[in-house]
Parts: sequence; C-alpha cells; structure tokens
Amino acid sequence: MLDLVASRSTCARRAVAAILTDGAGRVLATGYNGVPRGMPHCIDVPCPGADQPSGMGLDLCEAIHAEQNALLQCHRLDLARVLYCSVVPCYPCAKLIVNTQIHRVVVKEDYASAHWERTLKIFRWRNLHIKMGNMFWSYEKGAWMSNDAVTGSAL
Repeated sequence: MLDLVASRSTCARRAVAAILTDGAGRVLATGYNGVPRGMPHCIDVPCPGADQPSGMGLDLCEAIHAEQNALLQCHRLDLARVLYCSVVPCYPCAKLIVNTQIHRVVVKEDYASAHWERTLKIFRWRNLHIKMGNMFWSYEKGAWMSNDAVTGSAL
C-alpha cells in the first residue's frame, strides 16, 4: 500500500508515502510528498532542491513531507497509533510525530540523513519503537537488530 500512495508523489527527488493507522490497524489517513496546493508540481517545474543529493538540502525542497501530509489529512489524530512510512522520518517530521499518540513507526527502508541522530534522540526520548521488516532499532546497541536475535531463533 505504501508503494501505491507513494506513486502519487509530485516530488522530483523521491517518492515517499506515509500511512497512519489506529490500534486495530484501520487506516486513518495517507500522505505523500509534494508541493503545497496550487503550486506547480516539482516533477513539472523543479524546485531549488530538486538536484540536491538524497538527504541533503532539505531546506531547499518545497515539498511537504509524506508524514506531514498524513498528519494534516488525519481527522482523528487522537486515534493514530502506528505510522507506516517509506523511509525513516527526518527530524522535523519526528518532532511532529512525537507530539501525537503514535507509539510505533514501521519503515520500508532506512534513510541516513544529516538529521538521523536527532531523529533517534527524540524517538528514544518518547520510547517510540521503530521497525523495518523483521528488524527493530535498538537504542542500546545503536543498530538495527533482528527480532530473531532477541528471541534466540535461527535466522
């Protein structure tokens, strides 16, 4: 479902999706990255950040992030418990996420950016769980850990 939502992105740099669900797994809202309403789409008229490397020059990008759009579109944010996202959220998005009732972020892929350590710091402060596939982020080890390694199962 993340890929379907991401396909709506109008950003020239990358397509990112976010899906908010309640505690029972019901979808509350979706979001994808793209410029604000009424502005020319970056895929048609590239913004100043369009040529920047991934994770860099975020201040030059005119897109609203997928996580931000999902939070804006959610009519019952008080019910949101899980955020599914294409990539690990950046620090500005992490600040918004920890100000909600979301307790778990499930990502499709890692996203090393200049804000990575700050994102982890604020997520750790909130004791927010980050999951990627069969792995989770261990704040103690500072690395992705296999769920199997914790339970002692064979990989």
